[in-house]
Amino acid sequence: MSNKVIIQEFPYNQTGLQQLRDNAQKDGHDNRYLYQYPTVYIINDKSKNGKNQYAVYIGETNNIAKRTTQHLIDDPKSRNDWNSLSKSKTAQIYVIAHKHFNKSLTLDIENQLMLHLGTVDNVIKIYNRRTNQQGEYYPVEELDSIFNAIWTKLHKKNKELFPALSTIRDLAIFKSSPFHKLKQEQLIARNVVMEKIDTALENERNWSINYDYRRGRIW
Repeated sequence: MSNKVIIQEFPYNQTGLQQLRDNAQKDGHDNRYLYQYPTVYIINDKSKNGKNQYAVYIGETNNIAKRTTQHLIDDPKSRNDWNSLSKSKTAQIYVIAHKHFNKSLTLDIENQLMLHLGTVDNVIKIYNRRTNQQGEYYPVEELDSIFNAIWTKLHKKNKELFPALSTIRDLAIFKSSPFHKLKQEQLIARNVVMEKIDTALENERNWSINYDYRRGRIW
């Protein structure tokens, strides 16, 4: 199994977007995985207060050029966070690719990035905080090794934003984070609990409808 990770960095602005669009039209081994496969991306904006602090957005997509267009042009119209990022002069975007990436693996990599970046002192805000843990899929057994290779390469690019993994994983806040990937038995237990909650809510809703019906009111 090859752990070759491809990471390209662009300015997060109209110039960077045009570079993405231009590269998507080019042939090449790396471009195939960057622009035709699912990818993970990290938009990061360094604080202007003189401190080494960052706001980040972590995401995954099947079309990085289209998704970046959406973030830069459409999202700022309805969301203040995207408006702030689109106006920043220091924001950058890392686009991460691997030949084994599929939808499930990129969602798990996204979750791992949120887990790790969420414990970094220099990260003051993460815009995306969803959990998206995946169950069994191919190649789930490669998740840890591919993620470690990704982080190692990011660490070489920016040690402030991506400290050494050993430093992060020794922190108590990392060990207690809700973004840890659940084991199979934990996933099953969680699903059972969620099904019971859904059933209870549905029963309560049906009771409310029947009660109001008897009173001559149906909501």
